[in-house]
Amino acid sequence: MKNWILHPLHVGTIQRDKSIFTYLRNVGTTIDAPVLAWHLECNGHHILVDTGGHDPAEGELHPPYSRTADQNIIAQLAARGVAPEDIEILILTHLHWDHAANCHLFPRAQVMGLGTGRCLKMPIAAKCQVMCKLDSCQQHKCRRHAGKIAQDGGGRRVWFARRPPESWVG
Repeated sequence: MKNWILHPLHVGTIQRDKSIFTYLRNVGTTIDAPVLAWHLECNGHHILVDTGGHDPAEGELHPPYSRTADQNIIAQLAARGVAPEDIEILILTHLHWDHAANCHLFPRAQVMGLGTGRCLKMPIAAKCQVMCKLDSCQQHKCRRHAGKIAQDGGGRRVWFARRPPESWVG
């Protein structure tokens, strides 16, 4: 059995009405909610779960949202001695802006999207253009393969499945 270590990464903060998290209780109470990503490591292998939101300096796309310089996903990983090219697998829990806006920073990672629902029904190419800013999105030639597998224009596989292929996790 492998011993994976899980590290939470604080990659920003959003301010929202508390009632959206508590099933309409505490309406009108504003809270600061951390935006989290997760770094998993085992025997020199690195997996990143989610990438956090865009750089707020690029514009207020989803206000109120803030991120300090040390909350940048690259800075968070660097603090653990991990470079973007060390990430082998990038798992996107869903394709909302605060989870998938920085996948373009990990060009060597195999990308996997987990989950179902409305956020995954938009074609992957459109999601990449809006969320991931992959360099190859403009010439994107993705196929849905019954919602399970697609390939981005740069040749990276994008999996939308309930679990990773066994060869990825051993």
